[in-house]
Amino acid sequence: MYLLAQICLPLLSIILLPLKKINRLVFYSLIVALGFVNILILFKHGVHAEKIDLGFNIVFLMDKYSWLFALVVNFTWIITTIYSYSFILYGFQEKAQKFHFYLSLVLVSVLATAFAGNLITLFVFYLLGIPFIYPLIILRNTPDSHSAGKLYLKSTLLPAIFILLPAISAIYQLEGHFNFGDILPPSLQTSPVLASILLIMFIVGMSKNCVAPFNNWLPKTMLAPAPVSALVHSVAAVTSGSIALIKIAVYVYGLDFLHFLTSKFYLAGSLTYICGFTALYSAYKAL
Repeated sequence: MYLLAQICLPLLSIILLPLKKINRLVFYSLIVALGFVNILILFKHGVHAEKIDLGFNIVFLMDKYSWLFALVVNFTWIITTIYSYSFILYGFQEKAQKFHFYLSLVLVSVLATAFAGNLITLFVFYLLGIPFIYPLIILRNTPDSHSAGKLYLKSTLLPAIFILLPAISAIYQLEGHFNFGDILPPSLQTSPVLASILLIMFIVGMSKNCVAPFNNWLPKTMLAPAPVSALVHSVAAVTSGSIALIKIAVYVYGLDFLHFLTSKFYLAGSLTYICGFTALYSAYKAL
């Protein structure tokens, strides 16, 4: 129950939206309180594992990685809400309800991705988070913001469908199931080359991480209002891709086998250089 409450609690902010027209301060205070309640739920539950199977291959798993990520998400939610209290008042008051509506959906999708207990759940909520972020990016409703939104959709949706999904399908063919905690890498170990190719597909397909060549969408989304771009850059997109890759590294590959693959350039070691190039290029463009 703690796990499902953690994922679903941001939806309460949608129910509270009518209150915003009556009293802004009370509305924002309650949203901040929801964030703190979610943090209390995390500490009440603790870091110990919990698994919930809802059927239809939708499984949620609480582990130490998702616990820490959820803590970051909820703190970010609180900070974003406090910051948007004044920002929206002077810039986007007429779009405040739209902002909070999609923000809640984004938070649910991000938390569900973090707590995913198998590859299907991970893919479904990773994919759902993409269209939920789009209305926030185009919130200014200008030609530039719409252009940035389209670039974001193309740079995240297409790799997810045509690169990430085939990699997940390949893992199912090798292992016969999707569950985290049950997948072990013996089938992958028999073919390090195939394992390396799939690893590259996972990293490039999860283009929310902004690894080249699908990295250009991130600076373009700076056109979005500050509370939106801050959330997208911190947890809603970039870090959600990172927690997804952590789960794949731990539960699909195993850290020992992953170390073996990435220590050899002709296998997956080249990924270090791709990611390093992305970091250096990003720093150069920022400068």
